[in-house]
Amino acid sequence: MRTLACVAVALAALVTPMAVAKSNGRGDISNPDDSKPLPTNENKRLTAENELAGRALKYLGKPINRKTLCSEAPKKPSICDDSLLYRSADGTCNNQLNPSSGARLQSYRRLAGYSYGDDFSSFRQAVNGGELPNARLVSLAVDIKPPTASAPFSLLLETFGRLLFQDLVNTPQVVGSEGEAIQCCPKTGRLPVKVHSECASIRRSARPFAQTRQTCMEFVRSAMAPRCESGPRDQMNEATAYLDGSWLYGGDQQEMASRRTSRDGQLRIKVSKKGVEQFPPQSDAFELTPVFRTAHILGNAKPAVAALSLTFARYHNYVAQRLKTINPSSNDEELFQESRRVVIAQLQHVTYSEYLHKILGKAAMDEYQLTSPKGELHSNDYDPGLDVATSSEFATVALLFSNGPISNHIERLDSAGIVTAMDVSAEASLEDVTEAPSELLRGVSRQGASTTVFTKEISAILFPNTDPVSLDLAALNIQRGRDHGVPGYTAVREVCGDKVETFQGLADAMDQAAIGSLQSIYQDVKDVDFYVGGALERPVAGGLLGRTFTCVLAEQFSRIRKGDRFWYETSNKDSEFEDDQLRALKNTTLAGIMCGAFPDLQMVQPKPFEVVSAENPLVSCDSLPSVDFAAWKPKKD
Repeated sequence: MRTLACVAVALAALVTPMAVAKSNGRGDISNPDDSKPLPTNENKRLTAENELAGRALKYLGKPINRKTLCSEAPKKPSICDDSLLYRSADGTCNNQLNPSSGARLQSYRRLAGYSYGDDFSSFRQAVNGGELPNARLVSLAVDIKPPTASAPFSLLLETFGRLLFQDLVNTPQVVGSEGEAIQCCPKTGRLPVKVHSECASIRRSARPFAQTRQTCMEFVRSAMAPRCESGPRDQMNEATAYLDGSWLYGGDQQEMASRRTSRDGQLRIKVSKKGVEQFPPQSDAFELTPVFRTAHILGNAKPAVAALSLTFARYHNYVAQRLKTINPSSNDEELFQESRRVVIAQLQHVTYSEYLHKILGKAAMDEYQLTSPKGELHSNDYDPGLDVATSSEFATVALLFSNGPISNHIERLDSAGIVTAMDVSAEASLEDVTEAPSELLRGVSRQGASTTVFTKEISAILFPNTDPVSLDLAALNIQRGRDHGVPGYTAVREVCGDKVETFQGLADAMDQAAIGSLQSIYQDVKDVDFYVGGALERPVAGGLLGRTFTCVLAEQFSRIRKGDRFWYETSNKDSEFEDDQLRALKNTTLAGIMCGAFPDLQMVQPKPFEVVSAENPLVSCDSLPSVDFAAWKPKKD
């Protein structure tokens, strides 16, 4: 067992189909207390599969044949240190039997196999051999309600879900030869002379969008994961499969180093032109641009996600300050790595003790063993033989839907209780709407999630110096499932132990009105897209999602918990928290993190995922449970 007094080891150490991977460079972290760079084995830890994916991303958009790509793939083995206390940034060496398991740049796992029209890459076909109905027409035909439509939850629940999405999913998209976005739809109503082979635009001339009258919706396929043998098309995940705060700390050592101040374990925090601390300077997901790019998976949710991201960045610095006070002799590397370890543990605790209970319900939490072991402080169910890779069904469909739709407005709430509603569907500067992050966080935690809807049309700017275009997010999600070869709803439902052969067989899971809408657009029940069928299911008892989405999410979160050697409750002697430290960490609440990051909040409801009510009243930050960092005080010999 370790304390902060141990000598820290410098280690290698994102969310969306719109994210595009860039250089995969590596670099050491410098220690300001020592001019020599700290040791790292990151360059030697990448397996052939990792390196192959990294090389493919460097060639993204450029012509290269498989023979050339595979001839460059290294064959060296991974090198891991058995006694590493801190997890790597890229996920390598978490599993010492299979060092690349769960690491970034891995292909997605498949729960229900592949479903391509040609068994290799083309979109899934209908049972009768024809094309599936147009994704836009499907969206118009079915009434998909958000998972939080009738529940007393706050907008913070959906915001936290989007942060988890960033942590676990980052699928690169095909780009042009110079790294530019590919434009698939014509500007004049006629097709371009040459359409990129990876375009799969959604066209429907009979039902144009009302605002723009356009009949074509942009859609570019996700990049194909490289492979040196024949097989169906896979997509790769640039994020790790572990719940490790990679959206905050970076996905490789170079990115992590760029986010650090190299002083007292602190993270860099961006300061606006008006002198206000804002979102961390991280990935493109938070890049400051003049206008929101609503085509990004975060879309109009970006201000809320930015505020929550800043909350965790500020809280990391708060933890580092506390640890520095307890042990003034600690250097930057020790403070940073231990603070990161603590914050990741708290992120895991909040996710499994506060968030998932509301999404999945008690039955699924118990069935998939997602709760802390009763009567035991540490868990001993780590399984190194478990494949922790993120499933395509989870990443492409289920987790995406569970985040909820986009809100047309976000409320800022100041300390005097004055509400300022911001219309984030209009063109707005991200800096303007995040100029008061604590007010934004206070507003998001008290604004009801039921104010959001799955709109059939939003306006977005996709390309520089162009007019806004119209998008249908449900249609895009349906199309993305087909792009990734995700099998239909009934196939995934069968994997979850619930086989169905006819439309009327769906009556035990959804209402007759929903079944009727499916029959109006699909010829066969087996044609129904997973996104659509799963979204129309009645929620399980105590949860927000239907049985199939609940199954897919619970299955993945079970793997995340049991397949992580650094899980915060682990009993692994190399990486476990000491007993008093773990007891302290289990006092963590999201409300406490919010107060620690923004003391000016002063008051918050104990359950921030729910709106303020008689059962969930505002209380003083001082009255909330807190983590006793005295547990990190060096032990006397």
